[in-house]
Order: sequence, then structure tokens, then C-alpha cells
Amino acid sequence: MKEEKENADENQKQEHIDSELKESEINKSGESNAKKHGEILNEQLEEGKAVFDNNPGFIALSSFTAGLEIGFSFLLMCSIYTFFNGKVTENTIFKLMAFGYPAGFIMVVLGRSLLFTEQTSLLSLPVLNNKQSITNLLKLWGLVIFGNLVGGSAMAALLIWIGPH
Repeated sequence: MKEEKENADENQKQEHIDSELKESEINKSGESNAKKHGEILNEQLEEGKAVFDNNPGFIALSSFTAGLEIGFSFLLMCSIYTFFNGKVTENTIFKLMAFGYPAGFIMVVLGRSLLFTEQTSLLSLPVLNNKQSITNLLKLWGLVIFGNLVGGSAMAALLIWIGPH
């Protein structure tokens, strides 16, 4: 009896969320008003579902690219240190390196690559809304983190190769 009541409450909550999402889809007019939380949630949910629908080859390539782009931050920091070492104070070098650090992250965001840390919450939304299974989420996360690690390793190998020069 208690389980039936809990299931009914859970179903009622899910129906409320679904109706709120449908309402936000219906109310998409050209007004410049601030978005309601249902509209924002719906957009994020659709974006997360779109990632699940992508080809695994595309996901692997995009996550590999994100690993390379994050490695670009380290390349830029090493270049700044090498170029400015002995020309300005060490304190100034570290400040310049701090400005160069976010370059890789900016590249990931602008390139819309799949970086694991950026995808963890977005990809969990369809699972939490019962639109995808936890198994699919874990497979996707595994593919994304593997691609990120391979891309980062490739950039590290490149840096080791060109570093002494």
C-alpha cells in the first residue's frame, strides 16, 4: 500500500514536470521576457537528448578534439614562460600565464567540443527525466572521457616532442 502511494506520488511529480515542459514548448513566442525555469530546463533537456542521438564516431572525435584544445592551454602557458623568461620578472610571467590558461577552455566552448566536465550535468538531465537509461549515460560518459584522455595524451606527446626544441 505504501509503495503504491509512493509510486503514485512519483508519477504525479513526473506528470507535473512533463506538463511544465510541454507548456514551455507551447509558450515559445517572440517576446523578450525572461525565460521561465521550465523553458530553460526544456532547452537543456533537448540539448542533452541531442548528444545522446549523435553518432558515436562524432562523439569520439569531438571529445578527442576537446582533449587537444585543453592541451593547448598548457602549450600556451609553456610558450609564455619560454618567451618571457629572463625578460620580465617571474611574478609577471605567472600573471601572464594565468591569462593564457583559459584559452583551451574558451576553444572548447566556442568549438562546442565534448569535454567531460562540461557534459556531466547536461547529459544527466535526460536520465533524470526518464528519457534515457543510466546505461546509455555511462556508455556516453565513458566514450567522452576516453576521447578527452586520448586527445590530452596526444597533445602531451606533441609537447614532449617539440619541448626540447
